Amino acid sequence: MKRKILVWPSTYPTEASFVSGIFTKEQAEVLSRRYDVAVALARVPSWRKMLKGQDRPRTMEGTHNGLPMFRQEAIAPPRSFLLRVMFYRMLAEKLFVRVMDRWGRPDLIHAYMVYPAGWTAVRIAGRHGIPVILTEYTGPFSVHLETRLQRRLVRETLDSCHHLVTASPGLAREIESFRPVRNVSPLGIMVKSAFFVPPADTRSPGPRTRFLTVALLDPAKGIHNLVEALHLLEQRGLKDCELWIGGNGPARSSLEAQARRLGVESRCRFLGMLKPDEVRSWMQQCDVFVLPSLVETFGVVIGEAMACGKPVIATRCTGPEFIITEENGLLVEINDSGDLAAAMEKVMTGGVRFDAAAIRRSVTDRFGEEVYLENLSRIYESVLAEKGGC
Repeated sequence: MKRKILVWPSTYPTEASFVSGIFTKEQAEVLSRRYDVAVALARVPSWRKMLKGQDRPRTMEGTHNGLPMFRQEAIAPPRSFLLRVMFYRMLAEKLFVRVMDRWGRPDLIHAYMVYPAGWTAVRIAGRHGIPVILTEYTGPFSVHLETRLQRRLVRETLDSCHHLVTASPGLAREIESFRPVRNVSPLGIMVKSAFFVPPADTRSPGPRTRFLTVALLDPAKGIHNLVEALHLLEQRGLKDCELWIGGNGPARSSLEAQARRLGVESRCRFLGMLKPDEVRSWMQQCDVFVLPSLVETFGVVIGEAMACGKPVIATRCTGPEFIITEENGLLVEINDSGDLAAAMEKVMTGGVRFDAAAIRRSVTDRFGEEVYLENLSRIYESVLAEKGGC
């Protein structure tokens, strides 16, 4: 009989957002190849989205992409963090009763993000003798430590979980500098290597080098440095390139204005919000993927581009250092348009060359679906053995 794993996410794709928590969803689907997996989602919808008619609370259960899914949602007070946390806990308690009644007692709970899901999971699981694995992606982790209450919740969660999985060694070090954890594994984030594949068309590259970035258009993603780098390349007489920018967000209008101001708008193409198959298509068409983030605990889009056989240029911002090697890309300094332009020039002029097959192997061998499943399975079985088989 398969062991029962209850995935307990802080965020998960819903009608209001197909992107939120998508990594958790993808991992849950891969876990179901070996385990009996269900998803329990307690959620407090956004007031802002509800007022715009983009979201509403739902309490429901059914099957989502082949997985049993239980949802418990309700409206909470909009401003008080304490009230929202306590409200979430109440929802979570009701949700767990439903899960136990309809699906049965899980052997293990896998929570995603320290709170609200991690904190409520360890409190509920503790009463039932169920072990909890916690996966943490948040970067910088300091956003969870801004108030005394937040720090208390983080300590309680880290002290009670049986194993911590992080997006990178850098994030693990940041967490442990606040609170040592007994068992930590920096596994990264699973890359959907069966979905992100090299293009079937192996035609020769065009006359222009096609740089692509896909990200939330927020200042922390550093896209302004990438637009500036494009301008610097033009000043050096390197105009045979173009920049494709996928994603949407609060910085889009300022980025478009920057491109116009610097005179590179004709070589900047804003693609808007992209669905996964569209992301894959643009990755397959580009020559180089660029992620100029100021903070990144992993950077799964880096892995996705590499799975498509594309070299990557990224900043030394904690996560990319865990992924990028000499055979698959280049690392540059944070917030440094000149360093970014130099790396882009090196690729354009043939100063560095990469092999597409080697790039793909470098990521699938470390973060591909089967590898990730094996790594998590070892952690699960170790924790369950320690708990006496649960």
